[in-house]
Amino acid sequence: MSQFKLLIVDDNPHVVNSLKRALEGEFQVSYCHNEEEAKKEFLKEPDIVLLDINFNESNLHDKTGLHLLEEFLKANPNIPVVMITAYGDIPTAVECMKKGAYDYIPKPPNIEELKERLHRAIQNSQTQKKVQELEERLLKIDPLDMVGISPSIQEVKNLIEKISQDPYVTIMILG
Repeated sequence: MSQFKLLIVDDNPHVVNSLKRALEGEFQVSYCHNEEEAKKEFLKEPDIVLLDINFNESNLHDKTGLHLLEEFLKANPNIPVVMITAYGDIPTAVECMKKGAYDYIPKPPNIEELKERLHRAIQNSQTQKKVQELEERLLKIDPLDMVGISPSIQEVKNLIEKISQDPYVTIMILG
């Protein structure tokens, strides 16, 4: 099984190194410490992003991680973003969720819980992607077409194809 790609965006190199060491066994970890690097890394389409809310303002041009969250979700809403912060409170958590964050985790995180929440976010994202693909396929199906791929349905389709060649035959399928 290939590892999921995790992008860690945090201005504190000590936090990044700790998280990287703790998560490397289960994730392919990339990281960055500022907005420009974060945008470049995000273009590589990680499976999930762990984003610090409170950047050092000099590293993020007076923006916070919330602004970067919005930019990420605008660029690709299918990549889940989990917010992490040492200075969190309930209103901040609510704001993150309203802006589209998948989850909100206070620092320092319990590593096992963090792993579980990251995997859950990825699984949820993959499920949503599959549902979207199935909905798109369903929209492409002609309502007059027979739906099915089982051997029995294929046999019925083949029989209909043969019989329908005769212009004097009407075919009615029930059931």
